[in-house]
Amino acid sequence: MLNLPEDILDVLRQGKLEASKAKAIARVKDEETRKPLLEDAIAYNLSRTEIKRQIPQLEQQSKPATSSIKDLADETFRRLKKSKVWDDSKKQAKVEKLLTQLKALIEDDKPK
Repeated sequence: MLNLPEDILDVLRQGKLEASKAKAIARVKDEETRKPLLEDAIAYNLSRTEIKRQIPQLEQQSKPATSSIKDLADETFRRLKKSKVWDDSKKQAKVEKLLTQLKALIEDDKPK
C-alpha cells in the first residue's frame, strides 16, 4: 500500500476511498490520466468494477488522435445518467441548457 502514488495515498488517509478501489486506480501510471478517474471515483462513488472498466478508455483517451468524440459522448451521457445532478435544481438547469444546445446543433446538421 505504501508504494501507491502520493495522490492516492492522500485520499486513502482521508478515508474517501476504499483500498481495493485505490489499488485499481493506481494501475494508471500517468498522473494526468489518473487524476480525473480518482476524482470521479470519489465524487460518484464508482464501484471497483466501474473503475476497472474506465481504465482502458482513459488510457486510450490519453493517447492523442486515438480518442473518439463519439466515445466521449457515450461516456459523458453514461456518467450523466448515474450522476447526482438530478438532485440539484441548479445543475439540472445547466444540463437542460446544454442538452438544448446539443439538440439545436444536431438539428442544424440535418439536410434541408
